[in-house]
Amino acid sequence: MVMLLRIGFIISILIFIFSILGLFILKFFPHLTANVSSLIPFFIKFGAIGFTLSTIFCSFIISINCFGFFRMLLLFSISFITSLTMELSSTYNGFPFGNYKYTDFLGYKILNEVPIIIPLSWFSIVSLSYLIAKRLLFSGFSLIIASTLFGFFWDLSLDFAMTKTYPFWYWIDKGFLYDMPIKNWGGWLFTLFIINFVFYVLNGNSSERYSKYVFYLYLLIVGFSILMSLLGGGIVPFVFGVLGILIIISISMIRNVKLW
Repeated sequence: MVMLLRIGFIISILIFIFSILGLFILKFFPHLTANVSSLIPFFIKFGAIGFTLSTIFCSFIISINCFGFFRMLLLFSISFITSLTMELSSTYNGFPFGNYKYTDFLGYKILNEVPIIIPLSWFSIVSLSYLIAKRLLFSGFSLIIASTLFGFFWDLSLDFAMTKTYPFWYWIDKGFLYDMPIKNWGGWLFTLFIINFVFYVLNGNSSERYSKYVFYLYLLIVGFSILMSLLGGGIVPFVFGVLGILIIISISMIRNVKLW
C-alpha cells in the first residue's frame, strides 16, 4: 500500500512539474511552442486529467489507510452522490453554484453535463480536509466547520485556474470576480457542509489514523490551482489560495500539532 502511494505521488509530482513548466513556457516563451502548437490542447488535457487522476488515486490509498475501507467507501459515496447532484443541479438551473457549462476537455460527462472526474475530485479534497481538521484537534460541530473551510480554501484559486488559465468550464452567470458569481462560494460552502455533516453523523467521532502524506497531497492539489492561477494572471485567487494554506499552518503551530 505504501509503495502504491509513493508511486502515485511520484507520478502526481512529475505531472505537476510538467504542467507548471509547460504553462510557463507557453506564457513567457510562446515561440518555443510554435512547432507543436497543434499538440497544445492534448498536452493541456493530459496535464489536467493526468494530475487529477493520479491525486485521486493517492486520495483513495490514503483514505483506506486512515479511515479503513468501509468508512472510506461511506465518505466516497456521500461526497460523490452529493457533489454530482449539486453539479448537475447547477448546470441545469444554476443552484447552488450559479449557471455554468463544462467544456469537453475533461472527458466523459455524466448525463452529458458533468465530467465524471469532477465528483471524484470532490472526494479527494473532502477526505483530505476532514483528516487535516481531525489532526488539528477539531471535534464535533467544529470539525464539520473546519473541514468545510479547508475544502473551500481549494476553490479560492480553483475557479480562476479552471476557467481563465484552462478552458475547462465557463460561466453563464457572470459575477464579481473574473466572471465568477459570488453564489459559487456559497454553493461550495453549502455542498461541503452537507458532505461533512452527513459523514460525521453516520461516522460519529471515530478515531482515524493520520499520515504526513495527507497534508502533502493537500498542498499538491491546492498548490496546483494556486500556481495555475498565478501563471494565468490571477493575482487575487493566488493570494486567497496562499492565505488559506497559511491559515491551516498557523492553526497547527498554535495548537502545536505537526501536519508533516
